[in-house]
Amino acid sequence: MDISKLKSFIQQLLFIALLLQGTLSLTPESLSAQVYSDEEISFDREKVREMFLSDGVKEADLHKKMTLYRESLTAAHYLELQDPLPDPVTSTGCGNIDFSDGFNNEWCYKRVERPSAQCNSQTCECNSDGEPNFNGANCMNFGSGIGGSMVFDIPYDNNPDMYNGDIGNLNLDEFGPSMIRIGNRVAGAWVERIEKNITVTEGNRLLSYRYAVALQDPGHCKEEQPYFRMYILNQNGIKIDCSVFEATAGFEGINCTGSICYKPASINTIDLFDFVSVGDEITLVVEVADCTRTGHYGYAFFEGLCSEIDSAITANTYGEGFCAEVDITFSATQDYYGEDLPQWRILSGSSVEASGTAASITHNFSQPGDYTIEVTIPLAGNDNPNCNAITYTRDITIEECPCICEDCDSLPLCPESVM
Repeated sequence: MDISKLKSFIQQLLFIALLLQGTLSLTPESLSAQVYSDEEISFDREKVREMFLSDGVKEADLHKKMTLYRESLTAAHYLELQDPLPDPVTSTGCGNIDFSDGFNNEWCYKRVERPSAQCNSQTCECNSDGEPNFNGANCMNFGSGIGGSMVFDIPYDNNPDMYNGDIGNLNLDEFGPSMIRIGNRVAGAWVERIEKNITVTEGNRLLSYRYAVALQDPGHCKEEQPYFRMYILNQNGIKIDCSVFEATAGFEGINCTGSICYKPASINTIDLFDFVSVGDEITLVVEVADCTRTGHYGYAFFEGLCSEIDSAITANTYGEGFCAEVDITFSATQDYYGEDLPQWRILSGSSVEASGTAASITHNFSQPGDYTIEVTIPLAGNDNPNCNAITYTRDITIEECPCICEDCDSLPLCPESVM
């Protein structure tokens, strides 16, 4: 496993371990009684050391970081041995949104022909908007048709149906164990769509999805271009304008190789409470379209996750708690595009403790207390001028942490992070 894959694996492992810790009421005391060899928990000291050093960790902090990582492996191994194992986290959030159960009957697959927009190629004046009409379209056998859509499981690059030449351009290693490909390399003016009903709760209000897109650039007007689109229908079946995200060949962040344009793996997040209320049923819709003139294709990879709203802003505390007199870096799970960086504020009541415009913000809290982290992220991929930004907040409590574990064989008995 190379260093980049190891970093990705560590991030996923820590995330899963923290989620399962809450599910099984796992405590530091229960873990301290567990003794496993490095081989049993797949802990490669040299590789982990190399990874942390390459990531800029100082020698003085190296032992602490390696200790915490080994304890996360211990926690994961301990949880694997428990019976019964908890349900996947998505089963209590939005169901099979990560396709861990394949494309099951929670999802509906539809495919229709895209109408011609009849655009003047010089002036881009069009007779129609080239929008598909799914009224009356029924659910079909998933992936029916030439080169149909399908679900992929790790290892992706060993699958003969994967477009191996695109893996490097799409960063598919960023995806989880399963993902779906919607569309294919066969052009024909088709629009393929998957949709799923979700009942909104406090626990699943943050809808996150990862996507990677390959679109041919025919040089047509926008109304005729291949596209990737994700949006939400409210419980009355009406499209929520500010939930719409669309990528075409001219979208920010798309890089073109010849006539094919790629948007590597990226994450968008939606706070469903911005649009609906607890108990409402929404429909998540994902579409991929060929061009209206039948000669150019589009396809995309997709997976999702539902979680609590705090997941919109993460912190690099690695289980050490929110401590005073420690530099803490906050990041947003929502990607940003181009030069429009997120705007951050750290609030103590109504007082602004720190602010900045950057990909993330780092702050040293000199005093314990309650704080609010706020980020406003410019949005792309939506033509509605009223949908140009999204704001997330997260409340945290900073505590005195005199018990940082510098050299220990068990989890530090410090306030737990709620990353």
